[in-house]
Amino acid sequence: MKKKQRKILIRGIIAGALILVLLTALALTLNQCDAPEEKPSATTPTFPPDPLPDFPGSPGIDVSAHQGVIDWQAVADSGVEFVMVRLGYRGYETGQLHTDKYARRNLTGARAAGLKVGAYFFSQALNDQEAQEEAALALKVLNDFPLDLPLTYDWEYVSKDARTGDMDSDTLLECIDAFCGAVQERYQPMIYFNQELSRTLLDLEQIEKYPFWYARYSEKLDVDFPVRMWQYTDSGHVPGIEGNVDRDWLFPE
Repeated sequence: MKKKQRKILIRGIIAGALILVLLTALALTLNQCDAPEEKPSATTPTFPPDPLPDFPGSPGIDVSAHQGVIDWQAVADSGVEFVMVRLGYRGYETGQLHTDKYARRNLTGARAAGLKVGAYFFSQALNDQEAQEEAALALKVLNDFPLDLPLTYDWEYVSKDARTGDMDSDTLLECIDAFCGAVQERYQPMIYFNQELSRTLLDLEQIEKYPFWYARYSEKLDVDFPVRMWQYTDSGHVPGIEGNVDRDWLFPE
């Protein structure tokens, strides 16, 4: 009889222990279910990054068809104050002229959201005649659209194998003057260039009559010439735009 009671007692202890383990596991599961969902930490950089808040001026972006459809109100709400819109481009292999398929949409959308609007044309002109053709296309796309900021000539060195691979300084100057001369009656022209171009093909003293939009991807702008606009990164992130976007800083006149 005592042995039977002892077995019953042991079984009871084991059963109680199992019940306690199950209740503990259930409680832990419920706590995990009730816990707030852990959100990933934000990886989008602040706008603009240091040290730009210490500079007088305005934050902006430049866009093209590469950014796709843009939510311009979201862009404006994020603190962006201006945009430079690509109007078109010349192919660096074929030399064919193209209109940016989002140009008009971007111009009107940015204006409706309250942003200041400027524009640019990506050039691969070989001579002043081709530069004039590019200016004519830019003016056609704008169709008298009122710009707040300059219409920019964006000639870039692509590679030695591009159709413009053998461009020389004198010819590039002729292209610049041809484009700017063709648009300046209606719009303020501006010149876009990067550090490499300023050290190789461009004589800045010969084009200083135009404001400069300078591309240099760094946290500091250390130059010995006046800069109207600074493109400081090509990997910015702005609400309303999927993927990377160029970010710019507009200095006071």
